[in-house]
Formats: sequence, structure tokens, C-alpha cells
Amino acid sequence: MKEVAGSSPAPSTITKNTFSLTLEKYYTRKRNRIIFKNGQSLNALALSMWEHLDFSEIDASVLSRVLKGERLFTQKQLIIFCKLLSLDTKEITKLREALLLDLLKRFDLDEIFLNIHHEYFLQNLEKDLERIWEVRTLGQSVVGLNWSDFLLEQIKNKTSSSIEEPEYSIFLNLYVKALFQKCVLLCDITSPQKLLQASTPFINEIKSTGNILKNNSIINIANCRLASVFHIMGKSKPAISLASSGFLMDKNISVQALSQRESLINLGRLGNLKDYESLKKMASQNLKRYPKEYRFQFYEGLARAENDLGRLSKAIKYLELAEKTKDDTNILTSKYIYHVQLTSVKLHIQKKYPKTFSTDYLEKDATNSLLISKEHGYKRYENNLISLMQQIF
Repeated sequence: MKEVAGSSPAPSTITKNTFSLTLEKYYTRKRNRIIFKNGQSLNALALSMWEHLDFSEIDASVLSRVLKGERLFTQKQLIIFCKLLSLDTKEITKLREALLLDLLKRFDLDEIFLNIHHEYFLQNLEKDLERIWEVRTLGQSVVGLNWSDFLLEQIKNKTSSSIEEPEYSIFLNLYVKALFQKCVLLCDITSPQKLLQASTPFINEIKSTGNILKNNSIINIANCRLASVFHIMGKSKPAISLASSGFLMDKNISVQALSQRESLINLGRLGNLKDYESLKKMASQNLKRYPKEYRFQFYEGLARAENDLGRLSKAIKYLELAEKTKDDTNILTSKYIYHVQLTSVKLHIQKKYPKTFSTDYLEKDATNSLLISKEHGYKRYENNLISLMQQIF
């Protein structure tokens, strides 16, 4: 098993936490060995968890760091741990509560969030959603996904209690925002082969909520997310079909931006120059209205499309615009995932036009992006970078 990207900051920033202290009940130390209550050693339990987690996510060093309080389990890892140790409902609840308390402390979130009946729960939800989104911008998509699971569970529990209008509509819109975040995080860390199955329940929930609210923009957001999934899977035709409703019928500028980028990338991939040029002209007219983060994604997408269309000079032009937008943007994401995205574009260009970039420069850049991807759990980008680097260097 190889080392996996974890769900927490570097060990030096963390002391023994509530979760690791709660875990101590379930293992003993015999000389230099750790033995869990099911009789397995640390190495044996890590191997069993690895097998139950589709041969990913954990190894002995990760499990050791969890016990020391240097990392936290994801929700999925915790479920497997409890299953292998045959813990009862009461024990599982205590571990889960300890894990959630540590997450709250880590992101400086109010413990009100654990109590769905607290009078300030709804008032704090939007603020907490924004703060949880910062987890991704700090390059911790795995942690963000873990926290997102808890967040969505709390929201679902709240929807089962009585909420009256106008709070109910406000609440459902925030629920859509949380579902959207979940889908984006899944795209960061899930392999293309598993992405459709992982994303579909949440995309369908966005659509369902859009129907309840009678809001077509929300339904188009769901279609954009599904289009993105099909694009990642290499299925451009269904991606274009799904995304087209967003820029043809939706007045929401964010929905237009998402759907136009998705369509442009896939039109370029299919070599459909006529429709690509027509849509690019339409999208460029709206560009000044886009927030900076959307402008970055737009330029980055055009660089990919122009390269696929065999137009090197235009691909470089949009790559440079994306770089400039990234540098001008105060969003923390630029430090991590934006950098990895741009490196991927450069590698695709170099693959098609081998003398475009200095080999030494690009290899160093690619190696750095690969380390970022491994460290922060960007599994999709990690696999893509490895494949491209093997073909180029």
C-alpha cells in the first residue's frame, strides 16, 4: 500500500485530540506493538481497512497518525473501523461525536452547529457553509468532503423538523449550496471511473430541491454538475447536451458561466469549430460580468479547447490570461488547485506540441503539482498528471 493524502494539516500543528483520546479505549500496547480489541495489530487492521475502502485511503502510517492525533478519520474510514472492531451503537456514537467535535475545533465552527434545534442554527448556516468552503480553498478537499457529509446530515435532520416559510425556502437554497459543494469536492478527489456513481445521488437531490422551489436555475446547476462529470469521464456529447440549457435559457450569470465553459471545452474536444466559435463569441460578451474565479475557469477552459482544436497560439494566449487572472485573484484556491489545473493544461499542450515549453521547467512544475495533488487528495488530477508525465518525459 502506498501513502495516501490525509484529511488534516501537518502533524506539527496538531496535539492529542478528543477523537484520538476516545480511540484509546479500543486498543492496548504490548511492548512496541498496538493490538486492537478485535485482536489485530496496527498493520493488520490498516490492511483490512484498506481492503474495505477499495484498496485506497489508508495505510499503517495513516492509522498510526490518527491514533497520535495528527490526523482525523474520514466518515467512511470511521464506519469501516467500527465495523471491523464490531463496535455497538453507543460506542459508534461516542466516536462519531468526538470526531465531529475535533472538526468543529479545527475550523473554528460553533458547537451550535451540532444542535439542529438551537434557535441560531439557521442563522449561522450560511456563514458556516462559507467557512467550510474555505477548507477546499486551503487545499484540503478530503477534509472538506468529510465535513460536507456531516453538514448534509445535519441539514437533512433539520428538514425533518418543522420549518415555516419564508425560512423554509431560504433553508432549501442553502441545502442546494451544500449539495453543490459536495459535488465539486467529489470531482476533486474521485477517479473518473467512480465519479458518476458517487455524484448522481447528490445531483438528483439538487434537481429534486429545484423542483420543490420551482427554480429552473437550480435544475440547470444540477445539469452543469452532471455535464462536468460526463466531461471528466470523456463523454463530450452528453456533456454538451446537459450544459446547453444553462446558457440558452438561464438568466443567472453563474449558471451561464458554468454551462458555457463546460460546453466550450467539450466542443473543442469534439473538433466542432463552428459551434465553438459561435458560443465563444457569446460567452466573451458576458465575461466582464463574471466573478474573477469564473474568469479563471473560462480562460483555463478555452486554453484546453484551443489546444484540442490544434490552435497553439490561441491556447497559449488563453493560458497566459488564466495565469494572470489567477495571480490577480485573492482566492486561496489559486495556491493549490488552480496551479494544478494550469500545469495539466501545459502538459496537454506539450504532449501535442513537444517544443512549446522547456522540458526542465515543465518537469519541475509537473512534479510540484503532482506532490500537491498527492498531499491534498486530488486523486483525479494525480492520475491525470502521472499519465501525462509518463507520456512526455
